[in-house]
Amino acid sequence: RQTREMVSLVLEVVLGVRTVGAGDGEEALRLAGERKPSLILLDLDLPKLDGFEVTRRLRAGAGAAPVIALTALSTVETREKAYAAGCDDCIFKPFDLDCLIDKLALYLGRNTRDDHCHEHEERHTNPSSGRTF
Repeated sequence: RQTREMVSLVLEVVLGVRTVGAGDGEEALRLAGERKPSLILLDLDLPKLDGFEVTRRLRAGAGAAPVIALTALSTVETREKAYAAGCDDCIFKPFDLDCLIDKLALYLGRNTRDDHCHEHEERHTNPSSGRTF
């Protein structure tokens, strides 16, 4: 919850976006259906429905918004499983705040200060989309 609140505040202040938080996977699905967000930042370790299942259901329902997994489960297997579920990208906790802002700005089509992501993590290619980050 603390991470969610901090990320929401930063996104609202730095990128000027309005955020909505969900406490569990079922609520995330419901809110995504009602609000039609431009971007979904999703923890993979959610109660009721995990982020993998939420993403699969979003994609099955023609959910077009990019889904970015934000997770403490920092393994190659987690990244591959997230991509297989339909996530567009995967960010591991602890994360560099500037990198997070830059990645989210990229998906929102906004220009940011610099590309901080590659200073702190290696580049990854999403096999589903072919995009390299």
